Amino acid sequence: MLLHLTAFGAVDGAISLGVRIPEDVWVVGYDDIAMAAWEAYGLTTVRQPITDMARMAVRMLIERIEDRTLPARRREFPAELVIRRSTAHAPAS
Repeated sequence: MLLHLTAFGAVDGAISLGVRIPEDVWVVGYDDIAMAAWEAYGLTTVRQPITDMARMAVRMLIERIEDRTLPARRREFPAELVIRRSTAHAPAS
């Protein structure tokens, strides 16, 4: 959520400086929190399966605690770019 809050701050700061979004700068957030879809922001965002990621992280941690000889593993999850008004080429409303 912190990255999204930073993106909202970037939008607010740009507007206060007269910078136009998306004409002058594009802003993209992360995690697609509900506020990203608010009309005031229309923040383009990267959506990822947070719940699935957390479950897998806990499962992997428990496995490593139970068997410290297990090698480190990496798991990738799909991400989706949700295009809104804070970037060009956003769908018409």
